[in-house]
Amino acid sequence: MDSLEKKKMLKRKAVDNAVTKQKIKIRKYENKAKREYHEAGVKARREEKARLRFLSDNQGVLGAYIPIDAGEPIRDPEKDPLPEEIEAVRIGGLGLYEELTRLEKEAERLKSNDPEIFTGIPIDPEILIIELKFKLAQRKGISQVVVADEDDSDDSDEEDGNSEASYRDNIISSPLQSVASIDSI
Repeated sequence: MDSLEKKKMLKRKAVDNAVTKQKIKIRKYENKAKREYHEAGVKARREEKARLRFLSDNQGVLGAYIPIDAGEPIRDPEKDPLPEEIEAVRIGGLGLYEELTRLEKEAERLKSNDPEIFTGIPIDPEILIIELKFKLAQRKGISQVVVADEDDSDDSDEEDGNSEASYRDNIISSPLQSVASIDSI
């Protein structure tokens, strides 16, 4: 593995780790918000239960003082959140989501094989082509063997009369049926 491949691998791994960490931060933020809403809901339900108990205990008692606000039910913020509360949670995590979007775009950019992304210097495309040819020459190139179905070509040869020309035309015009590489053997 050459140094450019190592740089690609390290940068891709680093940005993948950063994306994972950002997703963990978002999950923690969302869980914290859920936990806070749950705690506020538990507290509101407890207060509502105490309010109803107070009203039922003092309903028939003559001369008992019942505050006006005791008649209003206590809202459960977990089950019935206000739009302002929802907006505050959404805005609070907006920076986390923007950072995740930026990191995901960076990860997509690093998936390309453009060497200029991974090096600080511009690389001439002709040099890259020469390097690719050199690597292929070291591997002795890629040889492909085309395997054609002979049964299909025999039927068409008998009908046409000109078997050799028809056979060549059939192979050239038809899509490749099977491609095998010498490297795969």
